[in-house]
Formats: sequence, structure tokens, C-alpha cells
Amino acid sequence: MRRCDGERGARTGRTACAAVGLLVAVGLAAGSARATDGGSSVPPDGTTTTTTAPTYYESSLGAQSAEAFASPTPELPSTLALDDATAVASYLPTGVSDGRSVWELRIEDFERRHERVDAIYDMVLVLALPARPDGGDGFELLERGVRVEEGAPERSVPLVYGGEKIVLKRNIGLEKALLPGLIGPDPARLPDLGGSGYRWTAWDTIVRRDAQYGELVKARAVLRYSTAPEVVAPDAADPRLAAYLITWIPSLPASVAPFAVRLDVAPAPGS
Repeated sequence: MRRCDGERGARTGRTACAAVGLLVAVGLAAGSARATDGGSSVPPDGTTTTTTAPTYYESSLGAQSAEAFASPTPELPSTLALDDATAVASYLPTGVSDGRSVWELRIEDFERRHERVDAIYDMVLVLALPARPDGGDGFELLERGVRVEEGAPERSVPLVYGGEKIVLKRNIGLEKALLPGLIGPDPARLPDLGGSGYRWTAWDTIVRRDAQYGELVKARAVLRYSTAPEVVAPDAADPRLAAYLITWIPSLPASVAPFAVRLDVAPAPGS
């Protein structure tokens, strides 16, 4: 895994890494994007040979090389190629500290296809977290970011990708530059959280595809934070409140919808 050079706060312009440069660009022809992220299929003759369906970006490229689709002037996308994940996001109260409620946001049993296109990706986890009435943060972090783990719950270890442990850190630049353009009534966009008591936040890391990684990405994630005591868990019945993991190649043309999976919110304990 390789981070872009320079400070993370510099990634606030037209793309997540525009200020510091991207090393690899991938694109696709207009209208060719389709959320193909399926598994294997058995041939009709009944043989045991299986063929693996292409991943989302792989199917978009076809026989062309990644470099052939490089965009010299990348722009921010305004839609997502959305799919649903089997995992859910759980907001769990874990106690009280200094008069504030302590929470864990946990994502369990996440699984999706591992992209096979050699490129630099911005992995962006979009979370709905408590907001103040003025729209500011209604939470305080208790750790440096979202820990990504793998293995059984009782034996979890940090997820290592490209030789480094994965931690998704808060990226306010993305919240100001990327997320507003993705919010809207279109089903391929993020819903407006106005009036919900929550706001969208962005947590990300830059990775270069690790060709040695397996076919599937299996992981869990944990974020610990505190809130005022009156804050309650998000309403699982509100369809606006979900989590999204966006697998984004920032150098793609704006017409290319980044691949994203949607994770529903689990009902609050005891509800």
C-alpha cells in the first residue's frame, strides 16, 4: 500500500489526491459502467470448471490497459454504482465516561470481490454520525480512526493490505469537496440526512492494489466515539441512515460512477 505524498489535509481539491498527484489512472468509455461484482458460474455442460465474473472496474476496462484510460483533468463524481452488502452497521452504547455516552460503531461480516485492476484506490467509508443542531459534529473520537480487522470476532487481528495495517482516518476535505456532490434524491446518490440528527462523515485511506491478496475482501470495522448523554442510536427503520464503502479511483472521469456498497443499520439493542 502506498499513501500519496504530502499531508492528508492537502487532499481537498478536485480529487482526493489532486494536490499531490496520482501515479496510476484508470477510466472507462462513457456508458460502459455496470455494477458487475458477482461470483463464479458453472458451464452448461455440467463440468466442474468455473469462470469468475469480472470485477466492476475490470469489466469496464475490457482488453484495454489501465493507462489507456488515464484522465488528464479528473473531476469529482456525482453518482455511485451502488450495490448492497450483506453486512450491517451497529451503533452500540458501551458505557459512560466523564458524563458522556461511549459508543462503538461496528461493521461485521463485510465481504466483497477484490478488484483485479492495477490502480491506486481511495477507500472511503461514509458514516452517518451524530450532529449538533448547528450542523457541527455531535461526537468526539476516542481512537484515531476506524480500525479494520479480519478473523473471528474473538481472535481479530488488524487487516494487513500491501504490507500495512489498514486504518481509515477522518477526511474533512472529502466531506467538504466530495460528499456534497453525491447527495440527492437520485437512488445512485447519498440521501439527505436533514432533520435526522445525523450528518455524513468520510473516513478513508489510499491503497495501491495488492495482486497477492485473495479473491474476496473479508473484514470487520470498529469506530469508538463519545456523545452527549441524550444522543440515541440511529433509527434502523429510517432508510436514509446507512453506511457506504466507496472503492474510488480518483483519476477516473467524472462520468464514471465509483463502485460502492450500502450497509444497513442494525436495530438498536433491546428494540
